[in-house]
Amino acid sequence: MKSLYFLAVVIAVPAQSAPTVDETYPYRGPDVPIGDWVDHTINGNGKGFHRLVEPPAVKPASEKPSNNVNVISLSYIPAKYEETHVGINIHYQTPFGLGIAPAVYWGTSASALNNLATGKSKTYDRTPPCSLIKNVTQCSQFFHDVHIENLEPGTTYYYQIPAANGTTQSDVLSFITAQAKGNPSEFSIAINNDMGYTNAGGTYKYINREIEDGLAFVWHGGDLSYADDWYSGVIPCNSSEWPVCYNGSFSTLPNNDTNLDYFNTTLPAGERPNQGSPRGGDIGVLYESNWDLWQQWMNKITRKVPYMVLPGNHEATCADHDNYPYVLSAYLDEDIENGTSTSSTLNYYSCPPSQRNFTAFQNRFHMAGEKSGGVGNFWHSFDYGLAHFISIDTETDYAHSPDKTFVEDIERAKKEDDCLGKDKDSPKCKCKGKDKYTPECEEEE
Repeated sequence: MKSLYFLAVVIAVPAQSAPTVDETYPYRGPDVPIGDWVDHTINGNGKGFHRLVEPPAVKPASEKPSNNVNVISLSYIPAKYEETHVGINIHYQTPFGLGIAPAVYWGTSASALNNLATGKSKTYDRTPPCSLIKNVTQCSQFFHDVHIENLEPGTTYYYQIPAANGTTQSDVLSFITAQAKGNPSEFSIAINNDMGYTNAGGTYKYINREIEDGLAFVWHGGDLSYADDWYSGVIPCNSSEWPVCYNGSFSTLPNNDTNLDYFNTTLPAGERPNQGSPRGGDIGVLYESNWDLWQQWMNKITRKVPYMVLPGNHEATCADHDNYPYVLSAYLDEDIENGTSTSSTLNYYSCPPSQRNFTAFQNRFHMAGEKSGGVGNFWHSFDYGLAHFISIDTETDYAHSPDKTFVEDIERAKKEDDCLGKDKDSPKCKCKGKDKYTPECEEEE
């Protein structure tokens, strides 16, 4: 790298900083949209598609827990301007509230977690609520964020989430803070986009392998989880648009799999084919449960290294398009199960209010937008060694957009670079600290 000034930018689909939901027109669909015509129950009765599960972040101490830490995810908190100390946010999720402020014990030794940090919790009226989910280790509705700041850069720290209101304390885990700004040491990161639960096994495998080799962090530029594919099992197969399907007469699977167990398994009467296999197996049939499934699958990654995210179009709402014969339009706009419509009528109000306007994405992650002069999970930045990473939403403008802040950030970094090189003897570079009171600098001002 020839210059100490390096700018990396990811561009993704934008949204407002707060999940404000417009309810001008009433939602007209089912109480809980479920992508399974045979088994139209939230928890599953065994007759239709499988209700998929992944292990929670913390294994509960009892067989029938009343609450649990199901997801743990790390993200960077950038250093304050002209300061060297950095920070980390520890985000964790539970089906029910904690009764107290969320907390994390931490320290520089796994055997001496002598520091306690507390944070804040938030929740939203998800559809369906966790009170209707039978297995509490497969649902998240309360989201907790604990900031730990004033940490040394490039340092390993250990942390543990204590038990509260029925949860089990976590194992002692660890993270490594970001390298100090300007540190010339090499580092590696993983940049990925469009990674959901379906057909992502290879990416998942390689990211986990790279973590063992010292991967610094993951930068995911949008389209996380593909939770909006909950309807895959109720829409007709279309081999021309997506060649992973099972419909009894034409079947293709990833990697040209010809396992006869897939092809010889009969679909339940009245069930539509799903991607991957006739019994499902690669996507959940509820929007929120797909989020839970993906996040719990990603625990092996997100609780070890910071997972920095941006939204894509698949984070916006529960369904953003419909194709002939418009099964989703009939279901979400007319509450007709296993029916069709004459045209696509999907619109902003077609999804339940809790499944609109990036609501799940806003609650299920915590990026330091406000700490870096940006907005929430949509505009944020941080330093790592010689690189300044900026994540920007650009397609939807809104009042008081933070463009100016980012422009100033870029200009300031460029000025610092110039002061190390061609402008190092100029008054604008020399007039800092105690030197700014010299006659030369006072004249420059």
